[in-house]
Amino acid sequence: MRRVYSIRKHIGFVLLACSLSALCLLSVSCGNEKKEYAKMLSEFETDGYADREASEEKIRELEKKIPELKKEAERTINAKYDIALYNKMLAVEYIELEMYGPALEALKNAIEISPANRVLFYYAGVCAAQMSKTTPDGAKQGEYLKDAEFYYSRAIELKNNYVEALFALAVLYVFEMEQPLDAKPLLENLLSVSGGNIQAMFLLARVNVQLGDVEAAIDLYERIESVSAIESEQKEAEQNKRRLLEEYYGS
Repeated sequence: MRRVYSIRKHIGFVLLACSLSALCLLSVSCGNEKKEYAKMLSEFETDGYADREASEEKIRELEKKIPELKKEAERTINAKYDIALYNKMLAVEYIELEMYGPALEALKNAIEISPANRVLFYYAGVCAAQMSKTTPDGAKQGEYLKDAEFYYSRAIELKNNYVEALFALAVLYVFEMEQPLDAKPLLENLLSVSGGNIQAMFLLARVNVQLGDVEAAIDLYERIESVSAIESEQKEAEQNKRRLLEEYYGS
């Protein structure tokens, strides 16, 4: 129970931190000088034609309207922020209860408002991957796997060294979609960022065996033996290495 609460608290803190960062950026943009703000609004009304410059008269007209309209815009933005936060909180609660379908829907709603939030995409991938394991419908299962692939990939696009998303997508490719070749560059990227990630080393060794590069797998198992401080991991790596040596080299 303590571990579940810890996961819930971690997810909540991460999602809330991203929300607060977005709000801080908003407050900075709202500090623009009124005339520049009016000029930008006027440019919006040129319908994209570069040769139609905003007139001073139009800018002065917009300047008069800005205070009232800005208050209304801020009310709308704050309402959207609250809706996004509400959906993030819903997702945290649903994930705690292992209700991954409703959690995914809540995350989709939050993504519509915050489409550059990589954490939302990562957890949407987690939920979609979980849903793929529980549906008996083969076609639906495939749809969830594709959704998970999309969400993880988008999270990585937003942060190319996002360790959790890199590992999750690699796991998806290896165990669910049978695409080890696609998993390899993800794991190599991950290890270039987090060189001591033992689970990534184990998974990459497995991928190398599937792709026929047994020597690379053996090297990884030897690396695990030398860097891991956990005896069970050392033993597992040693056993895997011995099995490969016997199977492929007869030694």
